[in-house]
Amino acid sequence: MKPVRTVGIVNGGGDAPGLNAVIRAVVRTTISQHGMRVIGIRNGFDGLIWPEGAKEMTEESVSGAHIILIPEISFKFEHICDAVRARELRGKRFSLIVVAEGVKLPATDPSGKPVPPAGPGNVANTIAFTLREMLHKEIRVTVLGHVQRGGSPTPFDRILGTRLGVAATDLVAKHQFGRMVCLKSGKIESVSLDEALEKMKYVDPASEIVHSACSVGATFGDSV
Repeated sequence: MKPVRTVGIVNGGGDAPGLNAVIRAVVRTTISQHGMRVIGIRNGFDGLIWPEGAKEMTEESVSGAHIILIPEISFKFEHICDAVRARELRGKRFSLIVVAEGVKLPATDPSGKPVPPAGPGNVANTIAFTLREMLHKEIRVTVLGHVQRGGSPTPFDRILGTRLGVAATDLVAKHQFGRMVCLKSGKIESVSLDEALEKMKYVDPASEIVHSACSVGATFGDSV
């Protein structure tokens, strides 16, 4: 059996912004992990019949985070710098770093200089200040909560919102207070607020979601 050399991406279109993430994962993993070509087929299934609009995809064809910093995985500034420089050697002229608010800062930078503690909402600026001194590059900080409001809702989103709203109203009518409506296994149910908030939810560094992020070319600052 001949090895697969090329992967084609085609979808039926429709109102589903989440497809962007699917396409990004396929393109990055196929190229970086498996060394295969990726062809993007435009205009849905019509593109299979009239392939003139087909286009070869590269890692630059899709966007997404390159470095992710979260509280559960300790990072080092030198590893971030190494990752940025490695991208530059591959011809990448920019890197996107996503920082979780609760990320733990190293006590010192590689030169031994203490890293100042970050106040609420200021951790990204603290990290940017140190990286700016180390990389000698322009670094811009954007607070996603100020600019990101999500894509257009899909039909599933709209129907789910309706179901949750009806379920919440039913709880009030039944005097079942102190509860939260939720989606479990495709069904609308409710749980007590104590149950919903009894423990923090953490990211397992050995989880499949971390593996998936690494497979599409992201690093968590713990290594290059």
